[in-house]
Amino acid sequence: MPTLPHSPAAERNQGPILAVLRGLLGAEGRALEIASGTGQHVAHFAAALPGWHWQPTDVDDAGFGTIRGWALQTGATNVARPRRLDVLDAPGRPTASRLPSRSTWSTPPTCCTSAPGLAAPG
Repeated sequence: MPTLPHSPAAERNQGPILAVLRGLLGAEGRALEIASGTGQHVAHFAAALPGWHWQPTDVDDAGFGTIRGWALQTGATNVARPRRLDVLDAPGRPTASRLPSRSTWSTPPTCCTSAPGLAAPG
C-alpha cells in the first residue's frame, strides 16, 4: 500500500486519547468524529474499539481518500464513508465549548461524553 499522508501529532497522541476513550465508552455505540483530517485517529480508534461504528467527517472532501486509506490500512471495517461537515455552516451549531474538535483537546471533557446525540449507542 502506498504511503499515506500522516500527522506526527496524531501519531503521538492517538494512544493517550484511546486510553481515555476506553475509560469513558461502553462496549458498543456510534461515534461522530469532527474534523477527521488525515483519518489516523478514526482508523486507530475503530481498530481498537470494534464495537463502535465511527463516522469520520471533514469540512473538505479532498482528504476523504486518505481517511479511507487509513481505515483500510488498519483493517478497521467499522468506519463509515467520510462525510462533509462544516459545523460553522450547521443551523443551530453548538459552541466550541460544547463540541470541541479533536485538535482542541487531549482528554474529552465531560460535556462531550454526555451530550445528547454524541457517541450515543445504537
